Amino acid sequence: MPRAADQIQTSRLSSGQLSARLQRCITARIDTEGWLLFAFWSSRLSSSILDNIGKAAVAIKPAVSSSKHDSPHPPDLKEQAPKRVTLLKERSKASTGMITDARCFNRLWGTIEIILSLKKLIEIDESLDDAEESSSKETQSFDLLVDFCQAVALLVYHICDHAIFFSRHKIIKLSSATTAILTRWSLRSFAINTVMAVVRVVAQRVRSRGAVDKSWRKSLVRTSAILIIAVNNALPKGPLNELTLSILGVLGSGILAQGIWEKNALAVKA
Repeated sequence: MPRAADQIQTSRLSSGQLSARLQRCITARIDTEGWLLFAFWSSRLSSSILDNIGKAAVAIKPAVSSSKHDSPHPPDLKEQAPKRVTLLKERSKASTGMITDARCFNRLWGTIEIILSLKKLIEIDESLDDAEESSSKETQSFDLLVDFCQAVALLVYHICDHAIFFSRHKIIKLSSATTAILTRWSLRSFAINTVMAVVRVVAQRVRSRGAVDKSWRKSLVRTSAILIIAVNNALPKGPLNELTLSILGVLGSGILAQGIWEKNALAVKA
């Protein structure tokens, strides 16, 4: 009995630590955005896989049916697609749209944070000590420049994205031409922000003189995956298909979600 009681007590402690860890993972807005991003790309990947399965079934079924029945009229392809796969694909796409709306609403508060961070960056730039070493001052100036470019690009991205979001829900009225312009600026500004993130990761490697750890490699893979997606979306006709983009998105957002989970493990142990 004592051993069983100890096991029950241990399981209670483990469940309590797990719930505390989960709570910490979604408390901060930026962490919530990370989990929503992972859910978004996972949903898009599911939709893409189901879509490919449906297309494969549509391509195979006519050949099978034609071998059994010689008919001059080709069968309806939509009726041939497996109903269960089609239903799952529609539900997955609906969940993707719901997660997209949740991310847009979550980013409303992020816009305020970006504005405050811009103000803070300007204050830091003005308070740089002239007596510091030139190398240290150059490093700080470079970091401030990268931070400022990222903040401005993110601010433009958020403003354009919010305007499109409000227009889609008929809160504000925008013409199709204006929506197209805002979409183009949104994609380009996000691509610029991603380029700055890659520059930051590369600069970290240069400063460490080649001595990098596992976390740096994860950051490089994550930012590279997001950069490929951002550049593809910013192009008028991106060369990558939906399945490739979804795999890259799950890879990048999965590394981000793993980092959030590991970061909050230390807080639970403390």
